[in-house]
Amino acid sequence: MKYINRNQTEVFTKVHQLVINIIFRDLDIDSVMDKLNDLYQSFMYHYEADEGLVYLKPIDIFFRNAQRIVGDQYPDEVIWEHNNVSELIDILMYYKREVERERSVLIYQERQNKKVNRPDYIGEWIA
Repeated sequence: MKYINRNQTEVFTKVHQLVINIIFRDLDIDSVMDKLNDLYQSFMYHYEADEGLVYLKPIDIFFRNAQRIVGDQYPDEVIWEHNNVSELIDILMYYKREVERERSVLIYQERQNKKVNRPDYIGEWIA
């Protein structure tokens, strides 16, 4: 199984970027189909459906909805074709606002972290 040798971080990053590109850019269906056929099996191999793990929204919605579309097929049996890719694209577009909201929260948190980690930052609680 050639997909097992792929790095989990690499695969998740590529799937995350694919979902972002599907939602916010106009990708042609053939490009999405090629990427899904390349990434899906190794993504499913690495994905851990553990309630203690929290994934970013694009990863979470990809997993849940891809599973819904392919059903009980084993990942190595899944072939992404125009019909199921089109269905996945339509479903992912539904989550655009949620993905935007999560991104805004992450950007805000990053700015707050940078402010707190500045050497000259004393803190708001000292007044």
